[in-house]
Amino acid sequence: MDHTPREVDERDTQWEMSALDLRVFIQDAEGRRETFDLDETTLDAAKQWAASHADRTSAISIAMRAVDDRGRLGLFWLIADAED
Repeated sequence: MDHTPREVDERDTQWEMSALDLRVFIQDAEGRRETFDLDETTLDAAKQWAASHADRTSAISIAMRAVDDRGRLGLFWLIADAED
């Protein structure tokens, strides 16, 4: 995969969403994980919420929840800090 940034015309998009359905994972230093769904929120709001519910040593991961054309729930990773 090419990770080289390329300039684009920002007018090429046809739609956008600002309120997302997100899944937040908080993993503590001992490996215990808690998982929460936050509906119709922003990434910034989810990050703030997660930080307020985690301690300083916890890892936080955030994914956008989506359903594919076969009705299966999946995740788009936005921040992937907590380990599997």
